[in-house]
Amino acid sequence: MFYKRRETKTGKIRFEVGDSYKDPLTGKWKTASVSYYKDTSSARKKAEFELQEKLKIYSMLLNQKLMSRQYSPLKI
Repeated sequence: MFYKRRETKTGKIRFEVGDSYKDPLTGKWKTASVSYYKDTSSARKKAEFELQEKLKIYSMLLNQKLMSRQYSPLKI
């Protein structure tokens, strides 16, 4: 997990929490992130929780996609 400080085009400062994961479909490493405005411990914890939920939902959707690709015999 990593933390970044970014500045938007309008000059506002945003903080970003990100994490890397390996995509089982492609085998490539990808990054997911959540951004927030305040750099407080409670905001970081909330962003970390949101990121974990985001990755959990993505993995569930991916598992459903993989399960639907399994062999199903044709009905005659």
